[in-house]
Amino acid sequence: MTQEDCLTIEGVQFTDSRIAHYEGGEPIRPFIPKSTVRIIQVKYGFQANRPITQACIGFALLPTSTIFLVNYVMSCIYTSTLPSKFIPLGMLFLVFGSLWILRDALKRGLYLEVKTTDNTHKFALSKQTTPECLSNFVEEARIRFGYSINCANHVLVPPRG
Repeated sequence: MTQEDCLTIEGVQFTDSRIAHYEGGEPIRPFIPKSTVRIIQVKYGFQANRPITQACIGFALLPTSTIFLVNYVMSCIYTSTLPSKFIPLGMLFLVFGSLWILRDALKRGLYLEVKTTDNTHKFALSKQTTPECLSNFVEEARIRFGYSINCANHVLVPPRG
């Protein structure tokens, strides 16, 4: 596929027949056929596909892993022995993993929401995406490939705070 027959913004690639999400040149999601696309919107809000579920998992893992880590450290202090080196590493992994999940779930910003006949997909856009760049992309996707992307003016200026 040549560069002339695709349009890309932030790793989201639009062509005549499909929408794809790439990172580092490799597709990270299954292709979405154009025939199944019903609505494409630019929105501002939580960029995670399921932020409530993701936040609940993060909130559940964080105290659990922290309690186990503190318990392990306290048992090492009081017994003066190290039962295993790998247990605290695993617990640290869980602590940082849960923090990462929470950060990802609570991250807000612009995203493309693609509703298909059977699912909804979110493609996060970075904070460096300017309103002018986004407006040009929406217009070019409409002209070149026939995609109708709903982009309200208030979305192009994200709320403060």
